[in-house]
Amino acid sequence: MAVVRVLVGTRKGAWVYTSDAARTSWTISKPMIPGWSVSHMNVDTRRGTPRLFASGGHWAWGP
Repeated sequence: MAVVRVLVGTRKGAWVYTSDAARTSWTISKPMIPGWSVSHMNVDTRRGTPRLFASGGHWAWGP
């Protein structure tokens, strides 16, 4: 069965929501880059190990 993932970036970090194809229940990852604003996220699945790319910035430290 297929796995569905939703990448969520907010002003407070990033999360990955995971479900099966039915999408009746979801699991949420631990927060990634907490405290940073994440404006874009993408996954590269062309190789054996998927890579997660995220762009963001911090109010004090910049991009």
